[in-house]
Amino acid sequence: MVQRGGRSHRQLPGAARYTMLGDRESDIFDVYARARSKKWDFVSRVSADRRVKDGDKPTLFPTLAEWPAQHSYALQLPVTDKRSAHQSTLDLKFGPVQVLRPAGHPDKNLPESLP
Repeated sequence: MVQRGGRSHRQLPGAARYTMLGDRESDIFDVYARARSKKWDFVSRVSADRRVKDGDKPTLFPTLAEWPAQHSYALQLPVTDKRSAHQSTLDLKFGPVQVLRPAGHPDKNLPESLP
């Protein structure tokens, strides 16, 4: 069930787990921290090159760049006012990472890092 506005969990009160899905607009550390405090999982397309903990690279984007693609999708993109029609490839990558709370974040009650 997909429902906007964060109310879908009320439709399934006995679920064993909840997972939030978000696009780049929901890439907000506070949102992730509050989801984790409820023991919810989250999957999000990120927009910020966040600092990471215990990795070979200091930030998220270089870390992700080194991960192997788990699957690739070929997409036919239609013409728009800003681009020609063409084929593009979408690589699916995923893995564990510890994201650090943004430096200077005003809410020091949020965790220092999140998985």
